[in-house]
Amino acid sequence: MRPQCWRLVQRFPSSQAGTIRFITNKPDTTAFAAGYSGELNSMHDGDNGNVAEAFVNMPLGDNAAIRLVGWSRSDAGYIDNVSGTRTFPTSGITANNADRASADYNYADTAGARAALKIDLSDNWSITPTVNYQRTHTNGLPAQDETVGERELMHFYPEVATDEWVQAALTIQGKIGNFDLTYAYSNLDRDIDSEADYNDYGFWYDTLAGYGAYFYDNDGVLVNPSQHIQADLPAFFGRRIS
Repeated sequence: MRPQCWRLVQRFPSSQAGTIRFITNKPDTTAFAAGYSGELNSMHDGDNGNVAEAFVNMPLGDNAAIRLVGWSRSDAGYIDNVSGTRTFPTSGITANNADRASADYNYADTAGARAALKIDLSDNWSITPTVNYQRTHTNGLPAQDETVGERELMHFYPEVATDEWVQAALTIQGKIGNFDLTYAYSNLDRDIDSEADYNDYGFWYDTLAGYGAYFYDNDGVLVNPSQHIQADLPAFFGRRIS
């Protein structure tokens, strides 16, 4: 019997945990402006992090302006993935995480940019297209295993996630008689890929129920019953046994 792969399809029809609205500064046709900020930080018993942000607002003649914004952020890790081995009782197979062990392995890096263009078509009408982009890559988990140590754990497979999205928006504002008119449209394209270690569960399934006896190769030899989750959201969740 070969290891199996499970996939679960799930839809996200609406906001499930509330909605946060971000109101950004709009392009200003009256003046040039620019600025930046930076930050360095350090995690107690962990690694170092940083934040960098910058913007520029440039008028393009009397009736148009563009505003460009960029940012990056590194969140320091503070959990150690300790090197070690784990032997499954049914097969006697030993898993080794030497290639995954790392200090302060639960870090996160984020980078993004925004571009907005405002065009005044007349005294009463304006159009503002905007594009937002952000990519976040995380590694590890903010968790610990007390049997291993404080702010430590022992995991054997990749634990990473990449959250990347692009949002395009268009706002048209104007006036018809005594009525103010605003039209707003946006489209969000988001992709989340992640991997997670499931070795702890595989070990205890084997310890308590002989789980490891069900997985073997074409020659009938037992194989490593460790589990590893791979997910692609929001299209589906996936779980794969490695």
